[in-house]
Amino acid sequence: MRVRVPQFIFRKKKKYPRFVFCVVDTVNVMNRQSLIRSNTVWGALRGLETFSQLIYVSKQRPYAVNLTVIGDFPRFKHRGVLIDSARHFQTMKTLKQVLDAMSYNKFNVLHWHIVDDQSFPYQSIRFPELSEKGAYSPDKVYRQADVAGIIEHARLRGIRVIPEFDTPGHTVSWGKSHPELLTPCYGDGTMKESAMYGVHTKRQIFNPILNVTYTFLQRFFSEIVTVFPDEFVHLGMDEAYPACWLSNPRIIKFMRKNNLDDIKDVQQMYANKLMKIITSLKTKFIVWQDPLDDGVKVSKDAIIEVWKSINNLAEVVNMGYNTILSAGWYLDLMSGNDDWQEFYMNEPFSYIRRSQQHLIVGGEACLWAEYIEETAGWYLDLMSGNDDWQEFYMNEPFSYIRRSQQHLIVGGEACLWAEYIDETNLQQRLW
Repeated sequence: MRVRVPQFIFRKKKKYPRFVFCVVDTVNVMNRQSLIRSNTVWGALRGLETFSQLIYVSKQRPYAVNLTVIGDFPRFKHRGVLIDSARHFQTMKTLKQVLDAMSYNKFNVLHWHIVDDQSFPYQSIRFPELSEKGAYSPDKVYRQADVAGIIEHARLRGIRVIPEFDTPGHTVSWGKSHPELLTPCYGDGTMKESAMYGVHTKRQIFNPILNVTYTFLQRFFSEIVTVFPDEFVHLGMDEAYPACWLSNPRIIKFMRKNNLDDIKDVQQMYANKLMKIITSLKTKFIVWQDPLDDGVKVSKDAIIEVWKSINNLAEVVNMGYNTILSAGWYLDLMSGNDDWQEFYMNEPFSYIRRSQQHLIVGGEACLWAEYIEETAGWYLDLMSGNDDWQEFYMNEPFSYIRRSQQHLIVGGEACLWAEYIDETNLQQRLW
């Protein structure tokens, strides 16, 4: 086995895979030798993966490879998997197993949704109190050594790690240690902080009218861009629901004073300041599609991630944005039926014109963790990825019969039919 990679790649010392790399590899299996050619070391890694998948066991010899020539190159620059470690903490072992599986399948981006409302497991160097008060427990924290370990494990497999720190919404856990960052909400119409069920908590979304918010973000992201070596950071900006802002009289007064006619203008102000901070750090960014949906102008240098509907893809591309598609690939929303087939039929180019195809930089399979953890399955065979697991626990046999008949119920049974179950996933789905 010989692997050829141009020497200039090593002289430039490009240690980490980058968004701009065009990874091309050729695997040539001949009579006496096998040769892999690539224009980057990352392509060589992909070629080795291809070669490993050509090996099979024969009766004549333990391992065999057929004579073949394979020229391989990626269709998209960004071939991502989103892992959510905020709703349920994912251990280092699990994250590394995900990276291993990604390398087998030639995915090249781990989109690490590392914090959210529910928990803040990232241990910040400058603000260690964020995880001290925001994590589920002291043992459910990604320390700096852990983060470096994930980045290195990914690097050796040609995988980029893009962290997501979502603001201004999805920030309740930040407020556990820094309540001054969050907006006081007055859901009951008084000046007493109060929640409005199903709408907002007492303090929820970043306060956009305070200078301390932006001072904090400047310091925080100046750390993030040194910890994570990728040229991109994901800024989220999704689901910035304005109800809390609108309930706050100080924000309303601020709007009047600054001639802001609509709450959308407040969101635009926040977005502008955050984008300016990230740009000043010489870092590029990705955001979800929500700001565009809300009428907020986003820098054309941003990459927009489309998640709500495949039908939104053309709308974003028509605006001229480079785009990542994740709509249609939400793994946590798969049911136990045959909708997995739709994942393979989700073709981005079928929704846009040929002249716009260059704007699709890739796609992403998203595994949100509201109902996902490393030990528990999502469902029995008919359980969906939504909240119908709760129905399993609320299924009370005695509620359907008279008390005098209760003695006739001799027990219950959880049924796991095997249309989509085999030994590889039985334990996970059952327990």
